[in-house]
Amino acid sequence: MRKAFLALCVIVRPSLSLADDLPLTAEAFEAIVQGRTFDTYGLDGLIGVETFLPDRKTIWRDADRCLHGRWYDQDGMICYQYDEAPGTFCSSFFDRRGWISGWRDGIFGED
Repeated sequence: MRKAFLALCVIVRPSLSLADDLPLTAEAFEAIVQGRTFDTYGLDGLIGVETFLPDRKTIWRDADRCLHGRWYDQDGMICYQYDEAPGTFCSSFFDRRGWISGWRDGIFGED
């Protein structure tokens, strides 16, 4: 469903280092995203759009579907589970001074 690399709003530039960064906590992530809609980009361009609703509910939209689900904290990562899709999708998110970057399963570059 989603590619290994996610960035909300902007593609991560390779020159950025994650070595000293700490992932956003669920509370910090919620404070940034609730009530907002973000474009999600991968290395190949726009993947889809995610809208963050109250109570950690979410709507994912891409060219093929519209999925309703929720997000939650699991072991320090933000995980998504959608009603209409099997499986769980987890990422670590980082605040990039005005935009958010995410790494699927907390690891960059793995499919």
